[in-house]
Amino acid sequence: MPASMVLHVKPTDHCPATKVDGGIAITSLGKILYKYMKDMQVTSPESLIKNYTFSPLYLGERSPRIFNIDTKKGTLCWFRLSTLEEQVSNPLFNHLYQDIITNQIPALKTKEVDFEVVRAISTASSKHPWVNSQSLEDLLSENNKDDDEALIDFVSSTLFINNGKFTPLPIPELVYNDLGQRWNKILPQHKIDDSIISEIANNVVIVLFKNLCTSIQNISQETLRVGFVGKVRFRLIKKDPQLLRYFNLLSDISFYVGLGKDTNMGCGMVRRIPRSKWALQRDLLK
Repeated sequence: MPASMVLHVKPTDHCPATKVDGGIAITSLGKILYKYMKDMQVTSPESLIKNYTFSPLYLGERSPRIFNIDTKKGTLCWFRLSTLEEQVSNPLFNHLYQDIITNQIPALKTKEVDFEVVRAISTASSKHPWVNSQSLEDLLSENNKDDDEALIDFVSSTLFINNGKFTPLPIPELVYNDLGQRWNKILPQHKIDDSIISEIANNVVIVLFKNLCTSIQNISQETLRVGFVGKVRFRLIKKDPQLLRYFNLLSDISFYVGLGKDTNMGCGMVRRIPRSKWALQRDLLK
C-alpha cells in the first residue's frame, strides 16, 4: 500500500559534512529492505527495491533541514523512505518497524559513520509531515475531484532527464510525464493510458513559483546532482473530468514516489500541499 516512514537516528561519532551523501540511505536502509524481501521470498526483489524512495539525511525532528554541516555525536537526524508499491510494502514496513522498536536494528552502518536508530514513525497520527499511509482504494477514490490546481513543494534537489540531458527545472510536461510513468511502472494493473498522461502533461501550466533556486545534492562521494528546490503551483487548463481526476491522482502520488532522477539516492523528495493549508502560504495564493 502507499506508505512513508521516518526513522530518527543519531551519529555515533563526530560526522563531517563531507562524509554524508544521498547514498547513505540506499546503502543502509536499502540493504535491510532487500534482505527482508529475500527472507519473505519476494519475487524479483532487485526490481522491487527500485520502487522505494529514500530521502537525504536531515537534521532535527521534522523540518527538512539538509545535513550539510559538521555534526556532533548524538545529534538527532532523520531519514525518510516511501513507496507506492503495494505487493510487499505493508509487511515490509511492519517488519522494519517491529525490528527497530525491539532494538533488533540498533544501528545503520555506512562506510564512514554509523547511526544509532532512535525510533521509527510509521503512522499519520504522529503528525510528522512526511509520514502517511493509505490503502490504494482510498487513494484512487479520493481523486474523483475537480481541483484544477496543485501546489507542489520540491524539497530535495530535483532534476529530470530530457532528451538525454539533465534538466533542473519544473517543466510541467516533464513533471507529469514522470509521475505517469512511475504510476504505470509500479501499478501496471491500474495503468493510465499513455494518451491521457500525455494530454495532462501538455495541458498543465505553471501559475506561480516561490523560492525556486538551484540545489546541489551529493549522491556519492564522487557524484553531485545539480537540481532545484522550491514551491510551484501547477494548473490544468483543460477542464475535462477524466483529465482532472488523473491530474489530482498524479499530483497526490508525488508524495510517495518522488520526482525526477535518483529518488533512491536522496533526490526528488516532494509533496503536494493541500488547499486547506494554502492559507499559510499567502504569497502563493496571488
